[in-house]
Amino acid sequence: MKKKQLIVLCSLMALILSPLTALAMSSKVPGPNRPPVANAGMDQIVEPHEMVVLDGSGSFDPEENPLTYQWDIVSAPPGARARLIGAQGMRTCRLSPDAIGPWMIRLTVYDGRLRSEPDVVRIQVKEPTPPPTKPDLKVTGIQFLGKTKAGKTYIKKINTHLKNSGLDWVGPVECRIIGMDKLSGGKFLLDERVTFDPSCLMRGDEHWFTLINRDIEWPADVSTITFRVLADPNNRINEINEQNNFKEQTIQRNQLQPPGSLLPNAPRPDLEIINITAAGLYQEKYINKIHVKIRNKGSTYTGPVDFRLSVLHQAASLVYKTITRDQVCLRRWNETWITLSRREIAWPEAASSLRCYVAVDPLNKINEMDEGNNVSQTEISRGAMLPFCNILVSQEISIRDYRARMYKLKAGQGFVFDCSGGDQFDFFLKLQNFCRRNNSIELYIVYDWTPIQKNGDNIVLKKGFKINNITVRGDYPVEIHDLKIPRKKKFEEHYTTFAILARHDRGYDVLFSAPVKIVR
Repeated sequence: MKKKQLIVLCSLMALILSPLTALAMSSKVPGPNRPPVANAGMDQIVEPHEMVVLDGSGSFDPEENPLTYQWDIVSAPPGARARLIGAQGMRTCRLSPDAIGPWMIRLTVYDGRLRSEPDVVRIQVKEPTPPPTKPDLKVTGIQFLGKTKAGKTYIKKINTHLKNSGLDWVGPVECRIIGMDKLSGGKFLLDERVTFDPSCLMRGDEHWFTLINRDIEWPADVSTITFRVLADPNNRINEINEQNNFKEQTIQRNQLQPPGSLLPNAPRPDLEIINITAAGLYQEKYINKIHVKIRNKGSTYTGPVDFRLSVLHQAASLVYKTITRDQVCLRRWNETWITLSRREIAWPEAASSLRCYVAVDPLNKINEMDEGNNVSQTEISRGAMLPFCNILVSQEISIRDYRARMYKLKAGQGFVFDCSGGDQFDFFLKLQNFCRRNNSIELYIVYDWTPIQKNGDNIVLKKGFKINNITVRGDYPVEIHDLKIPRKKKFEEHYTTFAILARHDRGYDVLFSAPVKIVR
């Protein structure tokens, strides 16, 4: 009896507890906070002064907390002076390496409570590829067209494919075609020379040329014929390699293609997007220019190119438009920058980054080899934008005082001018030009600077300092002598702002600023 009562009691307890157990198992019980995971992206191989975009968007937090990002240069080759641009708190930053060798860049992310283990990405800067000094023509293909008529076979056209992997060549190109069925005593013999004048074979270009365009009878009892095509047979063009100028091919009667056949591997362009950058205006309140870099991996293309540009903040579309650029000329493997947007795009107040999508040839108007590589996207970080003038000032400036003592003035860090014996200083800085061509700039050096005139004196130490022909990419040294620092009493008591501005027709860019004061 007691055993039966015990069984009944256990059954009742199981019925009562089973829903509670299921509820407990199905509920998410918060566990301890886990550290985030940093992902600095893939290793890259670049040439000196090529702009590298480092992207930490692969980083994540297990609890999906928002992350802040910290980028650092762990090691760099000897003599390296380049610094990260936009490294503080941003998901992406940029680097224009100025020394050959490995650069190790570290990313650490923080979720507000815990820091991740660092992740390191390697940027290998290789020796720049020396440009060729001579043309280099090569025969890469031969095409034979023919037909049979009234029991006889005729060769109607012979085309040859030439490629130039050396220096650009504009001028006459001679080709020789030889055809025979036997080395001696054969029934078929062809030996002709054709000159194409003028011809234009730029570096990387490939073109088909017609050598024979008439009926040549194929002997009835000949089954195969061997043809050899030679480009520049007399070596009149001084080439890198004079030994790769010929191609030999044996064909049978039934291998002749019908007249009107397309050329084999008919050349087509292949456009792809390899970089997107943005330039800002008015202290990161606007995007004013969006540039896209495209490359053509196919044949030379000259003509209009359509682009579709979309800029998003979260789910809201700030820009969605189609832009056409007429007469774009892209030779094989050529790269070019194209400006898509010049109108002001206001940054949403709370946004630190925007998403930018660009498609080239979105409607497939250009018959390309690969229509699937025409879209790219990137994140535009507010702090990592280029200024409107596309020129940056080094974020560390050397200063020499009246006693020839040297100091370092760093962007954002407090500095004290010692004016006890003199108030004139020499400044040594460097410019980096990220424009697509040599550029010029007009600098203003301002003390007690503020964008609102009534809040500061805006004392102009140097006005309209014009610098011309700033070369692309490399550091451009600039010296400014005998800048006179104002010796007002209020500048001893409180820090004010020292700034370097770039003036242009749309306003100004702040290229450098630091809090400063004086002692006297």
